[in-house]
Amino acid sequence: MTSNETYDGKNNSTLTNTTPSQQDASKTTNKSKEFYTQGPTLTHTLHYPWGVVVSAYESRFPTNPHFSYIKKTDVEKDVEVDGVQSIQRVITIDIPIPLWLKKLTGISDFAARENVTIDHNNKDMIINTKNVTLADSVVLTERCEYSKSEENENWTLKTQSADMSLIYCERHTCFGLRSTAESFCRSLFVTRAKDAFEREKVLLKKNQKKNSEKKKKKKK
Repeated sequence: MTSNETYDGKNNSTLTNTTPSQQDASKTTNKSKEFYTQGPTLTHTLHYPWGVVVSAYESRFPTNPHFSYIKKTDVEKDVEVDGVQSIQRVITIDIPIPLWLKKLTGISDFAARENVTIDHNNKDMIINTKNVTLADSVVLTERCEYSKSEENENWTLKTQSADMSLIYCERHTCFGLRSTAESFCRSLFVTRAKDAFEREKVLLKKNQKKNSEKKKKKKK
């Protein structure tokens, strides 16, 4: 199923889902099962140049009031070689964890490791994010790419996708846990992606206004 969403007439978003038969695979090892599910893919066209979008993304860290759910950022690596920058950081985020999951795990905050590659030469940024919290039970992987739009060199194409691997021991399995966890993770990805997109647009407009004001001051 494919649906198109227009947020403000300037930025377009497409959500693409694959059928369950294309998504699910499972394997059993050492009395535990691992279920793999491929999540949806979201695409957005941002009507801003690539450099402006990347700069706005990086301004989220270590914290930013427009992205208040980011509580903490620990940079583990930040190097640049021949115009390609590699960043690795652990971010602690506040997410709407359901009561059943809080009771089951005792967690309140959620930590994830983000690996970022920024290719300034080819105007391409790839962010791969994987959870640190609950990594022995579930692996959530999200990939986000910002690339120069082929339609317009002053626009930026944003593509996001996610997948999940749920691992559990059979003797600890609760009825319906797999489907409940899958539903929650899928819903969380789509909700957070849309929320982040709206926040991103606000930040881009704010940065654009600041840049315009700076240019006016320079002319004076």
